[in-house]
Amino acid sequence: MNSGALNRWAAGVLPALALAQILGLALFSPPGVHPDEPLHIKTASYFLLHGLPPAASDAVVPDYLDARYGTSYLLASPPQAVYPIAAHTVKWLGGRRHFTVVLRLFQAGLFALLAFAAWRASAQTLLPALALVWTPQLWYVHSYFNGDAFPFFLAVLLGLQAGLPDSSFRRALDPATGPLCWRGLAAGALPLGLLLLAKHNYYPFVLFALAFLAWKTAVPDPAGRAVLFKRLGVALALAAVIPAMLIAHDRWINHGHKAEKKAALREQYAAEDFKPSRMSEPGNNDRLALRAQGTAFSELFTRLRWHRRILRSFVGVYGPVTVEGPRAYYVAQTVLNSTLGILLLPLLYRTWDRSRAVLLPLTVTAVTLVFLLAFLFCWIYDYQPQGRYLFPLIPILLLAGLGWFEGRRLSLPPVIPLSLFLLGSVSFSLEACRHLLP
Repeated sequence: MNSGALNRWAAGVLPALALAQILGLALFSPPGVHPDEPLHIKTASYFLLHGLPPAASDAVVPDYLDARYGTSYLLASPPQAVYPIAAHTVKWLGGRRHFTVVLRLFQAGLFALLAFAAWRASAQTLLPALALVWTPQLWYVHSYFNGDAFPFFLAVLLGLQAGLPDSSFRRALDPATGPLCWRGLAAGALPLGLLLLAKHNYYPFVLFALAFLAWKTAVPDPAGRAVLFKRLGVALALAAVIPAMLIAHDRWINHGHKAEKKAALREQYAAEDFKPSRMSEPGNNDRLALRAQGTAFSELFTRLRWHRRILRSFVGVYGPVTVEGPRAYYVAQTVLNSTLGILLLPLLYRTWDRSRAVLLPLTVTAVTLVFLLAFLFCWIYDYQPQGRYLFPLIPILLLAGLGWFEGRRLSLPPVIPLSLFLLGSVSFSLEACRHLLP
């Protein structure tokens, strides 16, 4: 079997086997064993009867509040698109009687679409397939309903559209392709726009993708440059339409005072130590508002070991962040990921040129922002060192890799994704499935 056929085999079989494990957990795990899933499902259920999120002062809102925090995903700023999209998909499929299961299948379906896209791209590169088998924690968030799988799906789609030179989006931007193709522009504009209505930790990826496009699509010809920037401007305008309308509607129904209304709801309905008036009190709760309670910046790395907890969670901690693997698993993940980095270093060095000098600092900046946002959330608001907050790293590194090796052969042995898949499968089957399945 030649290397091209081997790559297509690896890109087709490994994500498909990961999907099988996702479906097993999605179909057979009982309600309540996954972090915050009941609240996510309740939020989506609102959109079975409504088209748009409610005002914070709406009489139905208290029915959708979390009992501890006194807030709801319905009140996210800006509104999150995953809940109405998932709910209307369930309605379209006729799955209201089995709402939880179909919502989980919606998540698994997102992974299946990414697996198909990775297989389609495998003739050019193995990087998309590698991204999908990098960590079993990614499989886990696609096995139950939550707010993390959908933005990851959008980010990878946008990464493929921006990073693959023959994608419909890149072709639509290219002045040499002839008349403007609206369908091609929409292929990149739609995931970009919906990412603005997703979790804030994906905003560094959005900024990186825009900077990447500005770098990758620069052309020396002034006439061609004018056409390209015009098309890019049209794509950005298309991307902004849906977010702008929903954000404007959100401000209108809340009369510009949504933050104050949310704070009042939290003060009224949150558990005692989660009320805004008490969160910052020293000794109130050892995981809330740590900076305001006097916890020093350095303590998160010493006493609380934030880095160790979040990196472990990134490669496999399940359930309500309590189901961990043995220490040997995390050592093996460290060794394997370090080996992958060492193998890539000489490839990066051999392909270095002046045009790529811009991409490296852009990538480092985006990666740093992802870590910084995850850290600040834990320090300022709620100490939750969960690996899902680092998931934007995957599409950032995927897009950077696609741009770096564009037009050059990346000789990445299929044994790398195979090893990541096998190690992840051991964790997923022996920890996630063993502890979360009845």
